[in-house]
Amino acid sequence: MNYDLSKSNFKTYIMNPICKNLLVLFMLLAFTACEKEEAIEPKSPYAGFWKLESFTSDVAIDLNEDGAAERDFMKELDYYFEIKSTTLHGEHDLVIEESYSIKGALVLDSRHMPTDVFAAFPYTYILQVRWQTDWTWKMLYFENNELIRFTQEEPWNVPESPQAKEAWPKYTSYNFIDNNNLEILMDQQFYDRGAGEWKAVKMVAVFSKIADPSYQSPN
Repeated sequence: MNYDLSKSNFKTYIMNPICKNLLVLFMLLAFTACEKEEAIEPKSPYAGFWKLESFTSDVAIDLNEDGAAERDFMKELDYYFEIKSTTLHGEHDLVIEESYSIKGALVLDSRHMPTDVFAAFPYTYILQVRWQTDWTWKMLYFENNELIRFTQEEPWNVPESPQAKEAWPKYTSYNFIDNNNLEILMDQQFYDRGAGEWKAVKMVAVFSKIADPSYQSPN
């Protein structure tokens, strides 16, 4: 049997560059597909700015000393929230962001929520300076958008008083009702100056996400 080597060599010469080009094209398409997949990775539906809608205690206390003890602490802490709204803190009370280092984790910044520091300033009668902000960070860990666990750092700016640390809010439960509504339960202590004692309370804080996508924190 006779073989035409010249034709075989010519065919090999033609096919090799074509195969190489096809292989390069395939690799480029695969790389582009991976880049697109990474680029469109969905952002957590819970990330964003959140506004406090209600802040309710299981114990009525007269914190603003107007003579009426109430469980609605947005009323009782009217001094705090008035100062917050007039010092360029913005509309939001919580910020939830995706963690840069832990996949599936969110960082919750509650710096605009109130803490009673009466333990550090027991002789002051100026209510406006009695409330400090909660500067602790919380980590929320998710799987398939379901919260599986959470942690809270120790407060670093607590005044030098054991009672002040006890008064700091401890976040005990997070319930994302949907993508735009969040309920947080917390244990906290407030000083009832009329009764002359600290009172441990269970707080329910309800938040709604700020819908405006252009909203930014002023500080």
